[in-house]
Amino acid sequence: MKKNPAWTRDELILALDLYFAAGRKQLPSTNQRVKSLSELLNRLQVHITFEKRETFRNPSGVSMKLGNFLSLDPVYSGSGMKNVSKLDREVWDEFAHNQRNLPQIADRIRKANELLESDSESDILISDEEEFEEGRLITRLHSKRERNSSAVKRKKDRILKNTGALKCEACDFDFEETYGFLGEGFAECHHKVPLSEIASVTKTLLSDLAIVCSNCHRMLHRSRPTLSIAELREMLKINDNFA
Repeated sequence: MKKNPAWTRDELILALDLYFAAGRKQLPSTNQRVKSLSELLNRLQVHITFEKRETFRNPSGVSMKLGNFLSLDPVYSGSGMKNVSKLDREVWDEFAHNQRNLPQIADRIRKANELLESDSESDILISDEEEFEEGRLITRLHSKRERNSSAVKRKKDRILKNTGALKCEACDFDFEETYGFLGEGFAECHHKVPLSEIASVTKTLLSDLAIVCSNCHRMLHRSRPTLSIAELREMLKINDNFA
């Protein structure tokens, strides 16, 4: 029988949010808040290619995950659950001392999920390396906005009309200048809206998009925490001075 997939960062953030909201304790599977989280996790647009079974993120599994966090909590004198994963520890270490931001990020994940649930074309797959620290759903929503073909075309058309070239806003690279006719009209677009606000934005404005080359776009997605275009441009200047 195929095992359920490992918990993702998004799921763990939601579970940890419940753990602290419940007063740092393991709630039983019969608890209504545990049942509600179980229902949300089953709707979560994360494991979109996995055929979910009855045991997938059921109330018992959610309760056990709360027990994992209990075993990591230094204020607990018992032992808690033993099967703690590496990602369990990472999420705990990141948010246990930063509980002020945890409810906000959990709420962004819920809102991002609502937006992705309502979109029949939301099944964008991303790699682990592309995933932002805010989780897979926020990353997918961000990537979906960047791949809005209508907005991207209008952005390119406007830049070409105003400047005559599609130069990367971070490093000034121009595909047409380097590759000739093969690079004509080619560039990528990066969604500039901060990840902390991405779930509250319903439309993509042209001012939200930046023209970037493939390398700079990759670095923007790889940076932790996420860099702005201006920050990446400044980093390139500093590195160039040391070259």
